[in-house]
Amino acid sequence: MHSIISRIGAALFLVMLSFTLVLPTALAADPVVPQNTKVYDPAKLQQDNLKRLPTLATGVQKDPGIIIANVINIAMGFLGVIAVCIIVYAGFKWMTAGGEKENTEAATKLMVNGIIGLVIILASWILANFVISQITNVLK
Repeated sequence: MHSIISRIGAALFLVMLSFTLVLPTALAADPVVPQNTKVYDPAKLQQDNLKRLPTLATGVQKDPGIIIANVINIAMGFLGVIAVCIIVYAGFKWMTAGGEKENTEAATKLMVNGIIGLVIILASWILANFVISQITNVLK
């Protein structure tokens, strides 16, 4: 009975953690900033916002590069949340191992694999953003 309750609690914790970390990323405003707004110019910012108004109002992006970048950012964010949840679960498993060697070794392996996965996810996110930014710069 205690095992079922702890599993349900862990599952609820993971769901709440993923909603806390993924939803703000998915619902965030468009991160693309016009490149020629280095000096604060209210008239220029207003013109840029008016140009983007149909996109902001409908939520539909017209540029495929921005759509692809947003999809990749959301996917990588979700994978990052999963990797962090694996690391947190491994830490919980390690702390509750009660000194049993096989449980501590299993938790350590799980934690190392979670960290490796997180590093791979971060590296692939960096590479994808670099490639997309280079392709976007070439097409402009």
